[in-house]
Amino acid sequence: MKIISLIPARSGSKQVPNKNIKLLSGFPLISYSIAASKLCSSINETYLTSDSDEYLEIGKKFDAIPIKRPENISQDTSTDLEYLIHAATELKLSQDDLIILLRPTTPIRNPKIIENAIKYFKLYIGSKDSLKSLHELNESPEKYVKIVKNLIKPYISGKDLKSTNARRQDSEKAYHPNGYIDVIKVSQLSRGDQYGNNQFPFITDYTQEIDSIDDFEFCEWKLSKEENILVNWLKRV
Repeated sequence: MKIISLIPARSGSKQVPNKNIKLLSGFPLISYSIAASKLCSSINETYLTSDSDEYLEIGKKFDAIPIKRPENISQDTSTDLEYLIHAATELKLSQDDLIILLRPTTPIRNPKIIENAIKYFKLYIGSKDSLKSLHELNESPEKYVKIVKNLIKPYISGKDLKSTNARRQDSEKAYHPNGYIDVIKVSQLSRGDQYGNNQFPFITDYTQEIDSIDDFEFCEWKLSKEENILVNWLKRV
């Protein structure tokens, strides 16, 4: 079994132009996922898939192997499944191999946590289709509301407004996929759904994802307050 990491970095971004190479504490955003991969002994090879030659060149500076992604699967409407299948085909991966998906938009990771996720998934590899990292939400979706014709309505169909006022302790726990790590079987890709129905939940602490300038600023502040293993690795490259 080969275990490779795949870092997807499409050049287009409506909210933050060139988000994937925007500097965070002096280093391109994609470099943090590369560093996390390189610091994991379980990962055999680190790949960057992108439609941008500029992005691929930046990735090579941090020792990521480039995979040029075709333009037709690099659009706003393109799916993860398309670039995953393209990468698996280009690399001639076997059905027994695993892809560790490390999205650049979750830059602050602990490599030991990635190692643990891979370790746990391998224990259940026969019965699980994939692994997806999650963190617990502070509020249950039962408390969410929407506005319809200037009236407050429960966000979840079938609920009433009383449920939106329930105590947090009485609500069912809910979790949010956070992009810390996804583990995908190559054998699952041919089924047309990279995650499948039997997804292994891997719970992490709250993890900041970058979707806006404010998110960048928060991560910049966080990295300035504490020593970070990824930043230390990047400084040595």
